[in-house]
Amino acid sequence: MDSRAEATLDRWSRAVHFVVSPLRFLVRSLVWLAVVILAPAIFFSNLIFVVFYHGPDKSDTVWALKWVFGVLSPFGSAFWFLMAVMVPKFYRAKRDGYEIENNLALHIKAIGAMLFAFVTTGAAMFWVACALQQSTDGVWFAAAYLAFLCPFLLLGVWRLLF
Repeated sequence: MDSRAEATLDRWSRAVHFVVSPLRFLVRSLVWLAVVILAPAIFFSNLIFVVFYHGPDKSDTVWALKWVFGVLSPFGSAFWFLMAVMVPKFYRAKRDGYEIENNLALHIKAIGAMLFAFVTTGAAMFWVACALQQSTDGVWFAAAYLAFLCPFLLLGVWRLLF
């Protein structure tokens, strides 16, 4: 191929990449959105599998599921707690006809909410891991789900009291 044809092909390929990159970003964002939205279903299916479908022998699969659930629960809890705290605020503002200012205080509140959920869930998960080592898998996962929901339970009590 001569240099002019190579330059033309190179220019076309750059144009195609430029045109397709927003679509690629959109598809990847939709995939991550699906994963985040389906996270509670993934956690619930994990519980169903462990409680009802594992055999009588204590296999390595259940141990691995406990570790994965224990490590990933604070991250999932922090994300969903942020959604539970911040999204109603925006819907309330839209309903009442005012705008929420995008300022540093809003971001600090959001980060604080995520840190609260992460630390609360992490501490509760640590307690579950230490206190229930010798318990059955069903009891361990039931307590782990309560640890996962701990920030939401505290938020509900806070909103009932104040």
